[in-house]
Amino acid sequence: MTFSCISIFKRNNGIWYILYTQDGRRRWKSTRTTVKSEALAQLVELKDPAKEKPKTQLFSEFTKEFLAYAETTYARATRDIYRVCLRHLQRIVHE
Repeated sequence: MTFSCISIFKRNNGIWYILYTQDGRRRWKSTRTTVKSEALAQLVELKDPAKEKPKTQLFSEFTKEFLAYAETTYARATRDIYRVCLRHLQRIVHE
């Protein structure tokens, strides 16, 4: 996900907005301010999510979170298959 064509503009209500293109779609976000310098400061602070460092997570933590999610989403037989597969993958990763 990358940003392109980032700029600011002022609407008739006096509020400054950040205009950007993300994944080929044009989007805008309110700065909630009528002061141009504050809007520019927010524009500078706007970070590209693609440049942010991904969160590090242990495989055991991922497994625990995924199985908790699966508990509310998938049928029992599917959860059992996931548990077995994750257990086998855990053995392979730690060898």
